[in-house]
Amino acid sequence: MGRTPAPPAPTPQERALAAVTSGVPAALPDLEALAAERERHLRTHPGDARAWAELGAARVEQGLRLADPAYWPRAEKALRTALKGCGRDHVPALRDDGRAGERPP
Repeated sequence: MGRTPAPPAPTPQERALAAVTSGVPAALPDLEALAAERERHLRTHPGDARAWAELGAARVEQGLRLADPAYWPRAEKALRTALKGCGRDHVPALRDDGRAGERPP
């Protein structure tokens, strides 16, 4: 009886995306990998609202986890660009889990 091969392990970007879009903490290296991949993608696809939203969500999570205010303007820019692209109701990556507008104390 042949066994079905196991599916490939998720990439760091896939792990971070799953975490960011479901409100689960992601590993910091995975978040950086996701952000870097989305930035590369957006250089050639600047109208991809979903990618902007995912980048913004990753930057919000990085800012929260690292308590580094340098991430806030980058997150805000990405999230605003996503909202301009297709509106709040049509960006599945932007879930209102109460953290998107959070600022460190």
